[in-house]
Amino acid sequence: METVCSKPEKKSSNVQSTITCPFERPVKKKRGLKPRSKRKLQKAKGGGLGLGLYHDRNKDEHIDDDIQRRSYVEILPLKLPPSTMLSSFSSPSSKNESRTSLLSSPHETENLNHDLCESITSRTTMKRIRVVRPYPFTFATFAKARWVNKRLIDVYHEEFGSYPRCYYENSIKEGRIRVSGKIVKCEYIIKGGDELSHTVHRHEPAVGISDRTKGCSIDQGIINIIHENENVLVVDKPATVPVHPCGGYNFNSLSCILAHDRPDLSGNLHNVHRLDRLTSGLTILAKNTHIAKKLSKCITDRSCCKVYLARVQGKFPLYAPIEYQYSVDSNISAYNSCSPPYECGEATGEFPLQNVVSSNTNATKAIEEVGKNHLAGPCFWITNGEGMIQHKKLGDMFKSKFDIKHLNGDGTVSSEGINALWLHLACTCKIVNHKNGVCEAGCPNGKPAQTSFAIVHYDEASDSSLILVKPVTGRTHQIRLHTQFLKHPIANDSCYGGDIWYGNPLGASYCKESKRRMDEMDQLTEQSEKPKNAISTDIPASQDEVQRMSDLGKRGKEETLLSFIQRSCVWCARSKGGDRTMLEYFVRSQGIWLHAFQYSLSNNADIKMSHRTNLPSWGVFNDYHN
Repeated sequence: METVCSKPEKKSSNVQSTITCPFERPVKKKRGLKPRSKRKLQKAKGGGLGLGLYHDRNKDEHIDDDIQRRSYVEILPLKLPPSTMLSSFSSPSSKNESRTSLLSSPHETENLNHDLCESITSRTTMKRIRVVRPYPFTFATFAKARWVNKRLIDVYHEEFGSYPRCYYENSIKEGRIRVSGKIVKCEYIIKGGDELSHTVHRHEPAVGISDRTKGCSIDQGIINIIHENENVLVVDKPATVPVHPCGGYNFNSLSCILAHDRPDLSGNLHNVHRLDRLTSGLTILAKNTHIAKKLSKCITDRSCCKVYLARVQGKFPLYAPIEYQYSVDSNISAYNSCSPPYECGEATGEFPLQNVVSSNTNATKAIEEVGKNHLAGPCFWITNGEGMIQHKKLGDMFKSKFDIKHLNGDGTVSSEGINALWLHLACTCKIVNHKNGVCEAGCPNGKPAQTSFAIVHYDEASDSSLILVKPVTGRTHQIRLHTQFLKHPIANDSCYGGDIWYGNPLGASYCKESKRRMDEMDQLTEQSEKPKNAISTDIPASQDEVQRMSDLGKRGKEETLLSFIQRSCVWCARSKGGDRTMLEYFVRSQGIWLHAFQYSLSNNADIKMSHRTNLPSWGVFNDYHN
């Protein structure tokens, strides 16, 4: 077990610092296109990961991009910001005027923050978030095959839904949207090899970072470093931080945060495995491509053991669907056999499917249907720590607690813990919506998947169980899907059966208050356009909003493109000059109770490593200490 250490920050947490794009990725030549460095018009470097350099349309020289390429970063304590400024933006005739003065008073905000600090911080630590202030950003992509021979305006209007058609028309005319660095007309016909770029004022969501120790004389690192040598960097990734730039996250991704905090790592970090943004825990990054390939091969070859901690609803596993339990007759030779009925989610063929209890007719049909496709479950069975099948009931499993101290570095169980029971689930997983990342378990045509569970502790006060999880396969959202299938979803995983504010009424009240404040800041013409539980940046800009921005005036002859973009930003206008970053963080999920606790990799040659993190804060109970 490696000792967790922290890398000191180079700047004070209350002082702004500047960042530039950490990764200047080389762009490969495509379809005869010249490298960007040799094009007449310079554009965003890094395939959309950098900020753009543009020619001024009235000058034959480059705009000074010193300010354009900088973005301000702040480390802030997690607390509700004062709302006294909102009153100055509220209309005197607003129906919510009296409510604003009552609920948004500085005194009430102070009380809420005091309650929040008591609930989310311990006596020794304080929650923090990392904020990247809005900055100009260029999205750049080569034309997809389905876009070729279509008009530029039609592609942007049909493929991207953040703005109405009139916005894209104005953006093309003003040069915010360009083709291979040139200003074109809306009717331009896209050709193969064209590069489409769109420069916007980007608003990145805030992310949580490592807790700060109270009373510490020095500033602590944003990311806890578990182990580092010349080949690898092993860190404890906070929940809400994506591993690499994706979606709305760019500078607030793990790779960019590390590169900013440690300039020597810039351009030298390579992902070895993936971890969901809402999942916290151990993350391995290689410092060179050679090591990255070796470690990635260990994972794809399943020459690794991954151990997670999860906190699920109820008394695990009492709610599991009994119709899918593998039945073991104590009189047959299979009893106490070390051979499981499934391996990596697929039936071994050693035991007949009839041994699955199927008092439910629908379950029988599902088993028969799935049996035709890789014999991939659903089915679960119970074993001891050595993998021997046990003739036990779910109640016996609940009473059997596993002590984490009995977990070896390679993922096996020590002799002291072999009597603890494990539940193993074989159940297919399938991505049913690639665009929104929605997955389902138990689909007949899904991919085989298998996960093992052991219960560590049950907390009666919150009616939740802390469990140890060992995924045998690595399907997308596998652990989250399998706990949901067993009727014990991760307690605060709202995507798969949980409640985002499970056991946290104060967090729910903060969410409600933050939504109310943002509603007052929004400039939506019709509130009916706003979906339930959505925040301002989740809602596409309306035609009226774009028109209002246009009424502010067109881009002046001496005005730079990026200054014009900032002045005409819809999202800035919705805020009415207020700071909504912290409010949005309180509305979004602050991470789920799923933590990558330990990874061990070995290829029986030159790779052998094992690392473990500390227990997450939600994994420590008053009546349980490990």
